Amino acid sequence: MPRITHDHRLKVLRAYGYYVGPRDPRLNTRYSGTWMVMEHATIAEAEAACDLPTESSANGPWCLVADDLRWLVQEAFDAISAFDGFETALEDVLRGGDGILQPTGAGATKRRN
Repeated sequence: MPRITHDHRLKVLRAYGYYVGPRDPRLNTRYSGTWMVMEHATIAEAEAACDLPTESSANGPWCLVADDLRWLVQEAFDAISAFDGFETALEDVLRGGDGILQPTGAGATKRRN
């Protein structure tokens, strides 16, 4: 298996619909950090899902914040490694794909064309 890089981890997180980027100061206000990884793909999705500001993930979306982006991406990547389809998405990214799978019914997935 090829070495998993930071870019591979980013692609897998984004394939699962996660936001990775500059931190919105209204999320996880109890914690400091320049960067964040969040279960929603956009801040607008987070705003629609919960009332902002949030003190932590307990009253808002699952969200990690930190100053070290590489560490943050590794932590989030590890956290989603048990998700359905994770190995398939990772293998696709390692082969140069986008890692995004689509449902085909009955819980199955297949590659998007």
